[in-house]
Amino acid sequence: MMEEQIAIIDDFYKGYYFLTAKEKYELLINVFPKITQIANLGHIASMLGISQETLSRVRGK
Repeated sequence: MMEEQIAIIDDFYKGYYFLTAKEKYELLINVFPKITQIANLGHIASMLGISQETLSRVRGK
């Protein structure tokens, strides 16, 4: 089970640095669909390497 989770995280970060903020958020939601119910938006923005304002704009579209 732990190997599966590590594989998921590894897939998430492959090519991550070349993605736009919107693409990063979409990837996060595809990999971890319930993340917004578990973590607050400040932590999500930090994980994605974007500001909370940018995250709010991306989520609003």
